[in-house]
Amino acid sequence: MQPVNVLRRRNRLLLIGTLALGTAFSGVVHWIKVREAQGIDDIGKRVNHLFTTASQRPQNRQPLRGTAAAGNAWESYNKAFDLVKSATPRATLLSQYHLMKDGVSAEMLSQVIRDLVSTSSSEQVIQLMRRGVQCSTVQSGSLATQARGIGRPDSTICEYIALVSLHRARMLAAQGLLLQSAQVILDCATFGRDVGQAGFRDMEGIGAVIIATALDDLRRLLVCEQFPHDHFLDMERELAVLDSMSLDHGAILLNETGRIGLILLERPDWPGALMYSENDDLHKWRYCFSETLLKVSLFRHIDRCMTREAAVSSHTWEEVRRSHSEIDREVHSSSLPYWQYGVHAYAWTGWIRSLLAKQRLLRSLTHFRRTGDHLQLADPFGDLLLHTSDRKGHYRVWSVGDLAIGEDRSNLWKDANMQNSAIVLDFYATPPNSQGPK
Repeated sequence: MQPVNVLRRRNRLLLIGTLALGTAFSGVVHWIKVREAQGIDDIGKRVNHLFTTASQRPQNRQPLRGTAAAGNAWESYNKAFDLVKSATPRATLLSQYHLMKDGVSAEMLSQVIRDLVSTSSSEQVIQLMRRGVQCSTVQSGSLATQARGIGRPDSTICEYIALVSLHRARMLAAQGLLLQSAQVILDCATFGRDVGQAGFRDMEGIGAVIIATALDDLRRLLVCEQFPHDHFLDMERELAVLDSMSLDHGAILLNETGRIGLILLERPDWPGALMYSENDDLHKWRYCFSETLLKVSLFRHIDRCMTREAAVSSHTWEEVRRSHSEIDREVHSSSLPYWQYGVHAYAWTGWIRSLLAKQRLLRSLTHFRRTGDHLQLADPFGDLLLHTSDRKGHYRVWSVGDLAIGEDRSNLWKDANMQNSAIVLDFYATPPNSQGPK
């Protein structure tokens, strides 16, 4: 009998153990489901909050010159987009490329610009762009809709319009119409600002490229001795307006966080859409083999990085760099591979600030040419813009810059004899009513 009792006891223990394991497993599954539901709900609420906050930001702005026109700038821009698409077969073909990137050869790009400029609609495209920058309202549409890929501005066509407008400005300059040329360039820079503020990081990058190209052209125009001195006041005023509505990098970072959250919520192909790849079994175990829990954790890390950087985007550069270091430490100490999103949080911060620095260097130039006095302006990378001059009438104003900007050291705004990070503007300090240095 004793062996029978032992067997019964063992069976009873086995049954109890099995029931306990089953109960524990059910409990774990229930816990996972609860955590998944709560996490998805949290992402949804956060995305809704980010997009609602974005819709409540001021959409009005001051025009560069004159009285603001009624209406939304994007109504004019969208009409210009439609004209560009129908202007020439090449324009439609190039919707597959980014015109300012390596995807198109210089020869093809030049031909496309000539084709569009030669069409009867080219002037109308430029006028629609310029009408848009005069509008009092700038609203590109619902961010939630754009995040789903619907109604997003065509980035290639934005670049196309900018290139054609700058081509027209160069033609005006060649005809001696320097003020008109400068105003087209400033309108193009404003268009770039509107494009850059239109939604997410990709459009911010396109807008920044347009602004940078326009500022390069404006620099070449304003440093020349032939620019009429009686127009420097207009230039100074318009540059001050452009300065006042510079790209809001912090807002774009929060918009981008909302876009990433929506992709995680709605797209089964989210790893490809976010360029995320991680097949480590360790992560599968850590998140109980739940892809949902991994997505929730990923979003929380990204949101924390983006929000931290957005909060300091308008602070001093020292504070911004300190934020960069904190994000770096957090990213590299985490076992979750989201480093690229941490880097994305601050990768363009210096680049966007460099555009603001260049605008202020040009403001300093116009003020000095007009009055002979130095204009005290804040340096986005330091305290105040620095300046010097010599007896020969050579004047230099510069920003200390930062090596993290990622600009080409040989570009227009660099001097090989100065520290590599400096953003430099050189010109002759021609007094008012002078014909230029002898």
